[in-house]
Amino acid sequence: MDGRRSERKVVGSRAPLRLMTWIAMVMAATCSRPALDYHREFTVTDLQMARGFDWVRDSVDIFRLYAEVGTGPATRLQAVGDEITGDIVPRIREVIGRGISGEPVHVFLLEDTSAMKRLIGWAGTGIATSTFVLHILPGDRPRLGVHEFMHVATAREFGELRGYGSWVVNEGVAVFASGRWHGQDLDALTKSLRDSGDGLALRMLLTEGRSHPEAVTYPQAGSFVGFLHRRFGTDTLAALLKLQYASSEPQFEKVLGMDLEALGKEWGDAVAAADTLRIR
Repeated sequence: MDGRRSERKVVGSRAPLRLMTWIAMVMAATCSRPALDYHREFTVTDLQMARGFDWVRDSVDIFRLYAEVGTGPATRLQAVGDEITGDIVPRIREVIGRGISGEPVHVFLLEDTSAMKRLIGWAGTGIATSTFVLHILPGDRPRLGVHEFMHVATAREFGELRGYGSWVVNEGVAVFASGRWHGQDLDALTKSLRDSGDGLALRMLLTEGRSHPEAVTYPQAGSFVGFLHRRFGTDTLAALLKLQYASSEPQFEKVLGMDLEALGKEWGDAVAAADTLRIR
């Protein structure tokens, strides 16, 4: 009897300790989890109300700007607004013939990749949808650049990426609009990749480019879209994008009058003439 009572007392005395340990583990896990899940769809409201984030807000035209309180981007909202309206939107218009209009675009600026990981559980330089941009803006980066905003524009203008090669073309449009890939000339870098054995023939680029590293696919996609823009012009490029984003079959010949083989050869000739001495 006494032994059983004693055993009960021991068990009972450990229960609060186990409960406190469990509570501490749950709290630690909750605090370490990101506010949102990158692998699940989230909305502008989810970002605005994200746990652990307090936003400074500003706006210019249809763009709503957000930066975390007490961070570098919070001191740069006016400069960001000036860049969007003065440089980014005009560049988008140069490439696809129209800017960004309609419903507000919400632009969330984070100081570094650790902040992005706290927010969505993924650390990259930026993501974009038709309604928002989530972008890293560290102190040593003077400008946002056009890349993610081009994705907003194409999503609004041409719709979802359902067509043949549309993911590669979509990234190519954004890279071409940016002008360079990590400071390198696109055609010269593409030639260098081909010389080193990492070049992709056009059909392979369109169908398999997503399975290759960004450093291989993105500059070549940007080079190809740049070739199309120079060769056929803004309006024709926009007409191609509108059809190709939605079609499971290549629409190049229908819009451009050239099949993939002919386009690939002409693009390859243009790349071959690039000066790889410009690669740093």
